[in-house]
Amino acid sequence: MELSKRAIMQRINDLEDDYNRQTRLLEDRMEEVQEANHQFSKMLDDKAERLRFIVSNYDPEAIPPLSYGYNMLSQAQDEVSYIVRKELSTLEEQNEEVDAQYRKDVARLEEDLLRKDREGEAN
Repeated sequence: MELSKRAIMQRINDLEDDYNRQTRLLEDRMEEVQEANHQFSKMLDDKAERLRFIVSNYDPEAIPPLSYGYNMLSQAQDEVSYIVRKELSTLEEQNEEVDAQYRKDVARLEEDLLRKDREGEAN
């Protein structure tokens, strides 16, 4: 099915709009993940401060050492950091795929447009 030059230009514009929308959604998701990581880190810092306060008010013989609590908080931070890196990596890969597909589709349509121009000049 042959498309007119106008239809090809409209398809390119539609592809660009779709590309911008998908890119914006992925960027928003990346920001959400980074913000959630920041909030989690802040919460862990608050827990560490509470832990320090609680331990200072109790007999050290009656509760486990402070380092146990800090190790648990550190382990939780490490696990969340891993999950965040993995999620961001996945989102970046998706963004690269969207970008590659957009470039491929636009290049194909631009070739069709050039072919139409050449055909128009030949006639």
